Amino acid sequence: MADKNKAVARARDWYERIIAGEAAVVEELAVKTGLMVCHIKLILKYAMLSPQVTEAILAGKHPLNLTLRELRRFISIDWKHQQERILQLQ
Repeated sequence: MADKNKAVARARDWYERIIAGEAAVVEELAVKTGLMVCHIKLILKYAMLSPQVTEAILAGKHPLNLTLRELRRFISIDWKHQQERILQLQ
């Protein structure tokens, strides 16, 4: 569970940094965080999760069998679709 929480929390933090103008490109985030660009790009995808899905994951109210790989597979711009696919996995 910690991996999902960490990935989602980092994604939101990095997204907010980009929006706030603290980092203009992923490479700047890589320098600031000490992480590889490919890792940041992978994790940033979780910033596209709906607020409901994000909240459920951070609160531990998501399906226990949900993996980061599955989570990434269900990310779409349709938040309702995300919620149906991710929060209904049991």
